[in-house]
Amino acid sequence: MAMKHITNKKSINTSNSSSPLSFKCFNFEVDKMEQVKIENMHLISYGVFSNVYYGNIIEPIKKQVAIKNTWVEKKAAAGKNIIELDAVKELKVLSLLRKGNHKNIIMLLYCFRIVPKHGDKRCISMIFEYMPHNLHQIISKNKKPLPDFDIKMYIWQLFRAQAHLEMLYIAHRDIKPQNILVDPISGLLKLGDFGSAKIMEGGCRSISYNVTRYYRPPELLLGSQSYRSRIDIWSCGCVLGEMMKGNILLRGRSTKDQLRLIYECLGTPTSEDLVAMKIDEVDKINVDQTPDIVPAQINGDIKKRNNINPFKHLFPGGANRELLELLKEILVFNPEKRLSGPTLFKHKAFKELFERNVTRNGSPFTVLTKKDLQEAAEGDVACLQRTVESTTISLKLKSS
Repeated sequence: MAMKHITNKKSINTSNSSSPLSFKCFNFEVDKMEQVKIENMHLISYGVFSNVYYGNIIEPIKKQVAIKNTWVEKKAAAGKNIIELDAVKELKVLSLLRKGNHKNIIMLLYCFRIVPKHGDKRCISMIFEYMPHNLHQIISKNKKPLPDFDIKMYIWQLFRAQAHLEMLYIAHRDIKPQNILVDPISGLLKLGDFGSAKIMEGGCRSISYNVTRYYRPPELLLGSQSYRSRIDIWSCGCVLGEMMKGNILLRGRSTKDQLRLIYECLGTPTSEDLVAMKIDEVDKINVDQTPDIVPAQINGDIKKRNNINPFKHLFPGGANRELLELLKEILVFNPEKRLSGPTLFKHKAFKELFERNVTRNGSPFTVLTKKDLQEAAEGDVACLQRTVESTTISLKLKSS
């Protein structure tokens, strides 16, 4: 869902932001209901179905937070309220991730519902830790490619979050700069907005019309419904390219045009690629339409420059060689061959992030350490164990 951001959070406020508001919330840390008081609530972004507010919790703790309100029909027929179902799915994914307390995934603190006395809508509210910016704002403000160090710093953390989701069989399905939260001073990154996320259960099919077009992998553009969480790797690669370029890497005007742009870089997928992307006979109708998407000479041009990075022409002003190589290894048709996880974490492009006495903008760089590298390369086992143990305990309590 596209959200419009308000640059001055004090420009639009709630009807009673001067006085503290009290809500009866579920606290995910202690698994119980408690009263939460929030003051200074101000609208910071809004969309068709959701608004996001900034606020300060003053009881039972003191903390800056973001509050996401999703409005749904109060008396919808069972199974008909898609918005509410999506909100419940998001809550399910976030409550699972909350147990692991991953460094690079936004933390859900509380949730509550508001049921108005009058009207046909109710509100599902989720309270998160607050991050001051998103990556889209940083790229837009910069108006040019980000510094190489910052690109490496941000993309390493994004892939760490993606790897954790994959270990839990979760597909985010909407990774893009607007949903990537950052603190530009410290350099910390957290992946947010899990409104499209799904726990990918074995054998289940999923709709292909997911992921914002510019970040949508080719298997979804071709209509695959048997994809898994590795679709997010392609999206992360597109975010990498956007930071390197200073604007959207592949800006297709439609699904067909997005495919054309991809094919102009990679050529058309081979039969082996189509199998790996789980393009079945029905989906192959889309593949058969590719001759009118891509002129015949493009595949020949790709073959002629097969020793040249296929994305180099997208950066006429030049780009860091190691980052270009990284992009080439990430953005490939075969989902299983897309670079990610421990191999990516140890890629030579990221070496400088973990050297001794590293500085950024004249100050010591501390958001990433060798301990982070070791833990990520080992699969963030501690986060996984916390998630599994908490889930097991919860299931035992429910069955007792």
